[in-house]
Amino acid sequence: MDAALLALTSVFTVNSMIMLVTGVILGLLLGVIPGVGGMLGLVVLVPLTLDLDAYSALALLLGLAAVTTTSDTIPAVMIGVPGTGGAITTVVDGHPMAKNGEAPRALGAAYMSSMIGGVFGAVLLSLSIPVMQPLLLSLKTPDFLAISLLGLVFVSSVSGKNWIKGVIAALLGVLVSMIGLDPTTGEERFVMGQSYLWDGAPLAAVFLGVFALPEITALSRRSQISERPQVLSKGSTIASGFRDVLREWWLVVRCSALGTFLGAVPGVGVTVIDWIAYGIAKRDRRGGPDFGSGNVRGVIAPESANNAKEGGYLIPTIAFGLPGSASMTILLAAFAIHGLSPGPEMLDQNLPVTISMVYYLVLANILGGLICLALTRQLSKIAFVPTFTIIPAALVLITIGAFQVTLSANDIFVLLIFACLGLMMKSAGYARPAFALGFVLGGPIERYFSLSQQIYGAEAFTRPSIILVILFGGFLIYRAKKTINKTSWDDVWDTTKTQEIASALILAMIGAVALYASFELTSPARWLAYFVSALVLILSLLIAFSSWRREFEPSMAGKLPTLLLPGVRIFGFVIAVSIGLFVIGHLITTFFAVLLYLRMASGRITRGYTAYAFVFTAAIWVIFDRLISLPWPKSMLTSFLHI
Repeated sequence: MDAALLALTSVFTVNSMIMLVTGVILGLLLGVIPGVGGMLGLVVLVPLTLDLDAYSALALLLGLAAVTTTSDTIPAVMIGVPGTGGAITTVVDGHPMAKNGEAPRALGAAYMSSMIGGVFGAVLLSLSIPVMQPLLLSLKTPDFLAISLLGLVFVSSVSGKNWIKGVIAALLGVLVSMIGLDPTTGEERFVMGQSYLWDGAPLAAVFLGVFALPEITALSRRSQISERPQVLSKGSTIASGFRDVLREWWLVVRCSALGTFLGAVPGVGVTVIDWIAYGIAKRDRRGGPDFGSGNVRGVIAPESANNAKEGGYLIPTIAFGLPGSASMTILLAAFAIHGLSPGPEMLDQNLPVTISMVYYLVLANILGGLICLALTRQLSKIAFVPTFTIIPAALVLITIGAFQVTLSANDIFVLLIFACLGLMMKSAGYARPAFALGFVLGGPIERYFSLSQQIYGAEAFTRPSIILVILFGGFLIYRAKKTINKTSWDDVWDTTKTQEIASALILAMIGAVALYASFELTSPARWLAYFVSALVLILSLLIAFSSWRREFEPSMAGKLPTLLLPGVRIFGFVIAVSIGLFVIGHLITTFFAVLLYLRMASGRITRGYTAYAFVFTAAIWVIFDRLISLPWPKSMLTSFLHI
C-alpha cells in the first residue's frame, strides 16, 4: 500500500503530468502519420530524458507508446492506409465503413474500444505484480542467463521474411553491446583505441543512427505523406460507435484479455495479436454486413487487443528484461539510462516506479481517447502534410538527441556510422528491431554469463535452466537448417544480386574483424565474443554464397540505389546542423536550418515557413534550455562576441 501511495504522489506532480500530456500528444501525432509509428518517437525521446527523473521520463515514453495505436485508426479508416502495423487489421472493415458513409461510427467504436482495452491491459499488469515477485526471488543467476538467451529465440518474430538475416542482425547487436571496457577485468574491447568508447557505444546515437535516419531518408523520397484524400462522412455519429462497443462488451473483454496475455509472450507481434482477435470476432458474426465490407465488430476486436497489448508487453520487460516488442527494447534502454534494472529490483526497491507505469498507462489511454474524440478532423489532416515540412524538424531533433549524449563531435560520428549501417540493413532486409533486441540483451547475457561462471562454475549448467539453453540452441539449428534447405529464395529476398552479396560480405568482414580482436581478450566472457563473432562471419558468408549461386530476376531493383542520393542529402543536413551547433549555437542553427531546408524543398520562403521555423526554435528553447537545462557547449559566435 505504501508503494502504491508513493507511486500515486509521484505520478500526480506537475512535471510528470506535463511529460505525460506531451508524450500522449506526440504519440497521437506519430500514430496518425502512415509509416512513421511510435518506434521513431521513442528512439528520439529516450536520449532527451537523460536529465529527467525516472517518473517524468516514464510518463513521457509510456504516454507516447500507449496511444500510437489509438490515433493510427484515423488514416486506416479515412484513407485505407494504416498509421502503424497495429492498424493493418482495422483497415479491413474500418475503411469500407468510411466508404459506406460510416466513418464517424467506425472512429467512435475504435476510440472507445482502444480506451477500454488499454485500461484493461494496465489493470492486468497491476494484478500480475504480486505473482511476479515470488517467482523472481526464486531464480538464480544461471536462470536469468537462460531467460536472456531464450529472449533471442524470439528474434524470428521481428526478422521479416528472412530469419537468418534476423539472427545476423541480432548477433551484430550483441557484438556492438560488447564495445567498451570489460565489466569484470576492465580491459578494452573493440574500442579501436578510442577512450570515447570506454563506456560503450552510446545507446542514443546508435539507435538514432540505425532507426531514425534511415526512416527519414525513406520519407524524404515521398512528396506527400499520403496521396489518397478522403473526407469525413456525415452519415453516422461517433456516439453510435460508442453504443456498438457497449453492446459488444463481451467481445471487448475477450479481445483485451487476449491482447494482454499474448503481449506478455516476448516476440508475439501486434499484427499476430490483431488477426487472432479479428478471427474471434469473425467466428461469431451476430448479423450485420459481411466481414471485410464494413462490419463494426471487425474494428472493435483488433482495436481492443492492440491497446491492451502494451500492458502485456511490460510484464516480461519488467520481470525478466525480455522486451515484449521492438518498442519495449527502446524502453529497456530508458531503464538503463535511469538506473532501473529489470527483475527483482523492479518489484522490490523500485516497486513504486513499477506501479507508476500502471497509472501512466491508464491515464494515457483515457487522455488519448478523449483527445482523439475532440480532434479527429484536425488529426486526420496530418496524413496529407508535405514531407518536407516535417523532415527538417525531425532531423534537428535527431541531431540534438545524439549530440547531447556527451556534447562532443564523436556523438555525431557514431550517429552517421550507425546510420550507414541502418541504411544498409533497411535496404538489404536485415531486421533492425532484431539488432535492437541483440543490443539490449547483449549486456544482461554477458553479465549473467560471467557471474554464473564465477559463482557456480560448471555447476551453473546443471540447473534446470540449462534445458532452456538447449532448447534455444536446438531451435536455432532447426530454423537455420529449415531455411538453408529452401530451394528458392524468391519469397525472402527482394534485393539485387550485387546488393545481397555486397551487404553480406560487409557483415562478414565485421564478424571477421571482431573474431580477430576477440583472441586478444582474457575476460571470462571472451568465449561469448568468439561464438557471436564467428556466427556473424559464418552466416554472412552463407548468405553471400547463396546469393552468388541464385538466379535473380532482372526486375528486382533493390532499394539501396534509390536511397543513396536522399541519404547523402539527409547526412549532409545532419553534418551542417552539427557544425552549426559549435559555430553559431543551437537556437540560431535550428531556425536557419529549418528555414533553409524549407526554402530548398519548396523554392521559396513564405511568412508561414518563417513562423514555423520560429515556433519550432522556441519549442527547442523551452524543452532543452528551460525544462531539461541542457549544458550546451559555448559556440564560437558567443565566444567572439563575449556573450
